[in-house]
Amino acid sequence: MEQNETLFGIKRFINKIRFYSQSLASEELINDQLTFDAICYCLIMLNYCLDQLDKSTLKELNLELLKENVNKAIKVGDYINIEILDKLLIDIIPNITI
Repeated sequence: MEQNETLFGIKRFINKIRFYSQSLASEELINDQLTFDAICYCLIMLNYCLDQLDKSTLKELNLELLKENVNKAIKVGDYINIEILDKLLIDIIPNITI
C-alpha cells in the first residue's frame, strides 16, 4: 500500500470512529450493536493501516501512542478491551491530527 493511501485510510477510519462515537456514552455505545460493530471494524482497519507505516513515519506524525492503544484495545478473536476503548474514544482519537 502506498504511503498516501495509508494516510488516507488512517484519516478515514479516525473520522468514522469520531462520527460513530460522537453522541453516545459508553454504555449506550455497547448496547447499540450496529454502532459498536462499526467502531470495532474501523479500529481493526485503523490498526491495519497503522501497521503499514514504518516507525519513522509513526514518530513524525505522532501516531505511536494511537497505534499502541489501538493494539491494546483490539485482542485476538472477539475480545475488545472496553476500558482502553473508552480512553481511545474520549481522550485519544478526538485529539489526533494528521
